[in-house]
Amino acid sequence: QRANLLSWARHLAHSGKLVDLVDKSIQSLDREQAILCITVALVCLQKMPSRRPSMKEVVGMLTGELEPPKLPRELSTSAKSRFP
Repeated sequence: QRANLLSWARHLAHSGKLVDLVDKSIQSLDREQAILCITVALVCLQKMPSRRPSMKEVVGMLTGELEPPKLPRELSTSAKSRFP
């Protein structure tokens, strides 16, 4: 069955397997950094634009100047996935 990247990312977020989005051929993967980048990307893709961070906030999250983001409620492992 076909799914787009965002649907797949949402499914993996619901399953608690965000790191599965990373290409398996990457040899020197910093797991924590990969999960941080994926989480920031998902926070930027929230359905409600008012909940999305500004670019200044994104840079702050990625550099460690701001707290790392939490997954949006709609993507948390407790939310139901609509991915088949």
